[in-house]
Amino acid sequence: EDGVPRTLTTKPTSTDAYDDTARAANRGKTSASARAGKDDTLALSVWLGAMRVSKSVYGYRKRAKSGKLLEMVELERPLPPHEYETRGVWLDPPVQLRDALVRCGHHYSRGGLHAVEHLLVTLAPVVIACDSADLGCQCTRRKGDEHADRLLLFEKRRGGVGVVEALQPRFRALMDAALARLEGCECAAGCPSCIMMSGCGEYNEGLDKMAGGAILRSLLLGGAMDDSKPS
Repeated sequence: EDGVPRTLTTKPTSTDAYDDTARAANRGKTSASARAGKDDTLALSVWLGAMRVSKSVYGYRKRAKSGKLLEMVELERPLPPHEYETRGVWLDPPVQLRDALVRCGHHYSRGGLHAVEHLLVTLAPVVIACDSADLGCQCTRRKGDEHADRLLLFEKRRGGVGVVEALQPRFRALMDAALARLEGCECAAGCPSCIMMSGCGEYNEGLDKMAGGAILRSLLLGGAMDDSKPS
């Protein structure tokens, strides 16, 4: 942390557990430079602009070999963040949608929005010429994160290479494809064929397939949702 080179000594051992880092990719200030026409995409505005991505290690998890979480340890001081400027595309769902899902017992951001972002990243190559590895999303949402309730995708390459510019006018088609994938999957609570994504910073924990479907249907219909249980 202080920039002084250090040596880490390891030795072979036999154990039934392993550690992995707990990392957060926090979005800094976003600066919108354009808004997609409502007639071309959704009733809600889809924004495009510059943003700063800040990734930091704030702790580690101890897991059994089965993957079961045994312990979560937070560092007293997170490691210095890795930051870069890039481009992103996002929309801000209405707070009424969040409140309705919470009243129904769902986790809105980590469960529902997280699931939707996984679908959008995975299916982006269906609507534009790109690789899903070009895009990232907010896998980790921590208390106090500025954009925790924002549906947001960002380019992983510094400065961006035009992926989100191509994606913005196709956002409606992308969300249609995401809903079709989710509704066409016969799993009960989410699987690798729908909302789970390899490389997820949260190991696909906390995903809520039902909430994700409710969010997509609501956004495609203009952001409205009642308090009935989402199907």
